[in-house]
Amino acid sequence: MNGETYTLIIRNRLCLRGPKGPEYDGSATTDFTLGSRKSELTQTPCSKKTTFIMIQLTYSTYWTIRKGLTAILFLVMLSGCEPHDTSKNSPTSGSLILYVDETYVELIRPLADSFTTSYAPAMSIDIKTLQARDAVEELINQHLADTSLSNTAAAVGIIIGRELLEDERRIIGERNLNQRLLEIPLAWDGLALVVPNESPLKETTVAQLREALITEDRRANVLQEGSGNEQLRFVFTSPNSSSYGYVREHLLKGDEPASPARWLGTADSAIDQIANGEGIGLMAWYRAHQDSVRLRTLKVGYADSTGIINPPVRVHTVSLVMDKYPMKLHVVGYSLAGTKSPANGFLSWLASSDIAQQQMAKKGLEPENVRFTLIPSQ
Repeated sequence: MNGETYTLIIRNRLCLRGPKGPEYDGSATTDFTLGSRKSELTQTPCSKKTTFIMIQLTYSTYWTIRKGLTAILFLVMLSGCEPHDTSKNSPTSGSLILYVDETYVELIRPLADSFTTSYAPAMSIDIKTLQARDAVEELINQHLADTSLSNTAAAVGIIIGRELLEDERRIIGERNLNQRLLEIPLAWDGLALVVPNESPLKETTVAQLREALITEDRRANVLQEGSGNEQLRFVFTSPNSSSYGYVREHLLKGDEPASPARWLGTADSAIDQIANGEGIGLMAWYRAHQDSVRLRTLKVGYADSTGIINPPVRVHTVSLVMDKYPMKLHVVGYSLAGTKSPANGFLSWLASSDIAQQQMAKKGLEPENVRFTLIPSQ
């Protein structure tokens, strides 16, 4: 991973995901308020292979691409061949309100413009920025509030950097919405440990990070042996963020971190504090690596389920693709609007079109619906 060149063969797969999950019974109410709970992680397999793309990845990504499946064919499969009434919702027409995790909103916005301009001119997409927990609340509450069930009302979808938490799934089930839930994985990001470029810290392990998170008045040598006795403070973007949801679920088992710790409203404010040396950030790598002038990430190692020690690596597209980095964030789209909705049309296009998946990889994410085969460069 230290400067080597990798050639990756990517096989793009078309993945159409419908409603999933267990059946529940319960009565519906209009609103609810979420507290923090553990998450239930699930995956859905993909279908057939369709496209071949060759990529040469180094720390500066270079692309040579041969396109395959077109987005037009994909949309015909979703919505049929008949023309669409612009006032009626379908996978290629109508109105979509899309709540997007703040980390990924600048990635999704131009893709939405591309989709509506080239493939769905009869659709409007209104993108709003929210933290993950707040976006899930909007998804459920807006669906419950729409008692008309009109096919001309705006559909609602969300894109967040994690999968639904256990209590979120339970509430969806209690309101008999499980069969309406569309869950469409889009890509993988990584949870990064972010420090100023001048920090003496270089690497750690998942076990050391867990220990540091639960240790009161923690010192640097808890995170990395021999790194000194300086007090460490963790910085998080928001208690409702996707990255903090991952920390609570996978690293803290539902608990809160010990002090000192700080939660800030936005990724930008967290990055400023980290750059000023006011704490170690735990946040999505996609956002953190955009400020490489001031920041860098720590290498992270781990012991796998067989007890084999995996050496520390830095989060990067290559380490995500090769499954060498241990803390991966799943970027997922959700909707309760149904399979014939604008939400399903756009989210499914993001998940399976070569245009959208290529753009996600160019920006540093691991696209969901591709298969990478490593070929050592000559």
